[in-house]
Amino acid sequence: AGLPYLKGVLSDVRPGTHGLFDVIFMSHVLEHFYDPNEALQHCRSLLKESGILAVEVPNILKPFRSLDRYSLRYVHPTSFSPRTLLAMLEKHGFRPFHTDEGGSDWRSPQNLFVIAKKQKAVPDQPLSISGETGRVLEALLDYRRKWRWRLAPKWYARSLALGGRRFVLKLGRPIKRFFVNGPGKLTASGT
Repeated sequence: AGLPYLKGVLSDVRPGTHGLFDVIFMSHVLEHFYDPNEALQHCRSLLKESGILAVEVPNILKPFRSLDRYSLRYVHPTSFSPRTLLAMLEKHGFRPFHTDEGGSDWRSPQNLFVIAKKQKAVPDQPLSISGETGRVLEALLDYRRKWRWRLAPKWYARSLALGGRRFVLKLGRPIKRFFVNGPGKLTASGT
């Protein structure tokens, strides 16, 4: 669209070198940091006074597929519930004004999306999220049971059906060409 942008590693971006930004959009980035607090502090230093930070991360309260093979993998050292992400943004001087916690479709990841505006000052007291650990653990244990007995059989049956459909479609192309072009008019590759 002709808009200026910068692509690279967050820690390499410096206000003195690159200037200040109107918007920082982090789509599936924050959960990969070992220290998301440091990343958010750095983002704050890169934004103009009324800058906007948009963050999208997996919603730990709405896992996707097997917990061990998708949601709780080593590539996601940090996980967020809506309350923990909002509290972390507020802790670093951002005021969230739009939150989307994802839907309820078990067949695709349900992400947490927040848009927040940079505040003039960082609050003295961060938002309390007492009880959130228990809530998250309870949701994960409930999901693990639900995955094992209800969702996994549906997932694998769906995967087999889609795989079979793809195979039939792939096999059908050369057969269709054979009947359209006639015998003996197949290409050297056989298709």
